[in-house]
Amino acid sequence: VLDCKAGCDPVDILAKLGDVAEDMAANVTKIYGRPDLHKLVDLVFHSALEFHFNHELVYKGWLDALVIGDTRCGKGYVAEGMMRHYGCGEVVSGENCSFAGLIGGMQQVNSRWNITWGRIPLNDRRMVVIDEVSGLSTDDIGRMSRVRSEGVAELTKIQSERTRARTRLLWMGNARSGENVSSYAYGVEAIPELVGAMEDVARFDLALMVASGEVDSEIINKERQPSERGARYDRAACRACVMWVWSRTQDQIIFDDDATRWILGDGVRALASRYHPAIPLVQVENAR
Repeated sequence: VLDCKAGCDPVDILAKLGDVAEDMAANVTKIYGRPDLHKLVDLVFHSALEFHFNHELVYKGWLDALVIGDTRCGKGYVAEGMMRHYGCGEVVSGENCSFAGLIGGMQQVNSRWNITWGRIPLNDRRMVVIDEVSGLSTDDIGRMSRVRSEGVAELTKIQSERTRARTRLLWMGNARSGENVSSYAYGVEAIPELVGAMEDVARFDLALMVASGEVDSEIINKERQPSERGARYDRAACRACVMWVWSRTQDQIIFDDDATRWILGDGVRALASRYHPAIPLVQVENAR
């Protein structure tokens, strides 16, 4: 429960995320100068499946996030390092995985059709990292619309089959053009080119651009020393926390009245004034 009367506000939450990111960089990933990347990965891991907000059920609470960046910016190191630390999740490569490998396909055996589900539905209620997204075509990404918006994988061919696929997704890759992020006037312009249709862009909850040159070379190449304070968030505690979040039911996540009013008021207004709907990552209609 977020108790605003007790002085807990969003700044405190961001401070905690920053503390976790600093600890992960120093003791787990060894990727420095990328706190936002660590925070984004951490948020995807700790997203809940569903919850009640403002007297209605938000049936899609799990996060679907995108990271676009230049080669050797630490995207994969951070995601895989935190995945090993938390002891959960799975990585698949967009270059070596087709739509059938991600969602599923049918094959005929002795005149009978059998279905084989892909990595996303097989990880229902868990997490999948899709690396090298540019290896997937925009058509394949578009065919995943229902999986991403409703958590349902469906195949309709000789016969129709469906299954649940409430899978936390972290998409990572380079710009589809092969150019560096800095070559775009605004890094966010690389998203429609990579993803395709705007309705598929809108299904992302978070997106982050990481570019080479953002972190000073002295920080990247400095001699690594063990953290003076030691790891504050050890592996067992982190895994237990993730498993606890993944096991929460809709009735166990509570927004108190003060938090709800802040979100519907100042929170929505701040997002609407900061982000333009031309690239529909943040839309005032569902910013809450």
